[in-house]
Amino acid sequence: SSNVFFYTVGGGFGNIRGLGVDRLVSYYQRFGLGHKTGVDLPEETAGLVPTQASKKKATGEDWYLGDTYNISVGQGDLRASPLQMAVATAAVANGGTVLRPHFLKEIRDTGGQTVRRIEPQTVAQGFVSPEVLATIRGAMRQVVAAPYGTACCKIEAAVSVPVAAKTGTAETDPDGKRKPHAWFTAFAPYDDPEIVIVALVTNSGEGAQFAAPAVKDTLAWCFSRPGGCVRGRT
Repeated sequence: SSNVFFYTVGGGFGNIRGLGVDRLVSYYQRFGLGHKTGVDLPEETAGLVPTQASKKKATGEDWYLGDTYNISVGQGDLRASPLQMAVATAAVANGGTVLRPHFLKEIRDTGGQTVRRIEPQTVAQGFVSPEVLATIRGAMRQVVAAPYGTACCKIEAAVSVPVAAKTGTAETDPDGKRKPHAWFTAFAPYDDPEIVIVALVTNSGEGAQFAAPAVKDTLAWCFSRPGGCVRGRT
C-alpha cells in the first residue's frame, strides 16, 4: 500500500504520464462512486467525485496536480460510502461487472409462494481489461498473503479460505485533532468469491489496525460454518 505508487498512476511523475483527473473521474464513476447505487433502502448518499468543474464552482479555484494526487489515494474532496466501496470491490472480485445491490431477495404471498424474485441488475461492465483486473486481484491477495502486505499474517491464519483485501486510512482533519477513518475491504475466497465485506471505523486510526480485525473475525466465523459462507443458504 504505497501512496507514491498511486500518486504516480493517477497524476503522473517524471516521464510517467499518469491517468489524469478526467480519466480517474471516469473510472471512479463507472465503478459506482459519485452517484447512488440504487439499493432498495431510503436515504442513500451519493457521495462525491470531485471534478475540475465542481471545484471551480464550489471554490472559484482552478484544479491543480495536487488535487489529482489527493483523489488518486482517496483523499481530498472524494467521498464514498461503505456500500459504494462494496459495489466497487464486488466488481473487481467478479471479473468487472458493477451490480446494483439489493437487500430484498424475493417477494412472497401470504401462502409463502414466491411471486417475484429480485434478479441481479448490471449497471456497467467491460470497461476494465481482464489483464488489469487480474493485476488488481493479485495485488489485493498479496495485501493479505505476502509478508510485506499491510494486512498480512493474522487474516491468513484465522480464515480457512484465501482472502484478498485492501486497507485504507482516510484523513479527516487537516489540523490533526481527529484520528482518520479506518477502512478495510475484502472478498473471499480469492479464487471463487462468495462474499464481499467492507468495514469502516470512524475516527479510529489506521485501517489495518482498526477495521481489518472486524473483517477477519467476520470472515473466520462465516467460513467456519458447514457448507461455506453464502452459497446454498437461504
